[in-house]
Amino acid sequence: MLQTSDGGSSSDPKTSDSPTVWPPRLVRLALGALVGGLLGLAIFRFAFPLFKIPEEVAILPDPPPIAAIEKLEAYQFDVDNKNYGIAFAITGTLVALFALASSFGVKRPVKMVIALLLGASMGALGAVLCNIVTTKTRAVGGNDVIWLGVKLDSMGQALLAQVFLWGLIGLATGIAVGLAGKGVSGAMKAGVSGLLGGALGSVLFLVVYATLYPTSSSNHVVLQSTGEQIGLTLVATILISVAICLGTGERKPKTA
Repeated sequence: MLQTSDGGSSSDPKTSDSPTVWPPRLVRLALGALVGGLLGLAIFRFAFPLFKIPEEVAILPDPPPIAAIEKLEAYQFDVDNKNYGIAFAITGTLVALFALASSFGVKRPVKMVIALLLGASMGALGAVLCNIVTTKTRAVGGNDVIWLGVKLDSMGQALLAQVFLWGLIGLATGIAVGLAGKGVSGAMKAGVSGLLGGALGSVLFLVVYATLYPTSSSNHVVLQSTGEQIGLTLVATILISVAICLGTGERKPKTA
């Protein structure tokens, strides 16, 4: 009976389903996450919005009554939550599934389902939280507000919104990859790493882009231009992958 490097048997049911390489390889993981993110973005651009504001609510009289404006704003918030929630449930699912599949193949149906559920739930939650922040920003006209006990300007609010979104997608991706590759301990490390990677990636992109293009507006769940959308997806998914690989790296003991 063949022995593995850690003394286990290759026919042992506890090790036969384990990946041949841990931690996951960066290039494979990053390619899978990026493809999933871009595919999710393509679906959003071509298939959404699924929900729209009723015409009788959207068309306001002139001058518009306050009650009509408030009704329109409430409808807009509800419709945005539905559209963005579903869109990023799809994106979160695709990022987690493609990252898992590209790292370890598709021979783990149970863990693939877990990845699907994690990606969908975290993506939807992140989108709703992001929409809450961006809606509040528009409501106060970009003025400073207090979030989580911290005073934030318009840029800070934009950063917080995308940290919620991409941080939670990174969390789901990390948990899915870690669970498949190393079990519960791997899921914890990779999940936290993915969360930090998604948060850092979104902050890095928004800060650099705002520096290069000061007139751009970042206070949207989905950024306005095609270049911004692709750029944020690219940077966030790559940083998620880098963080997962770094966070799950295990140092080999030094040999004498």
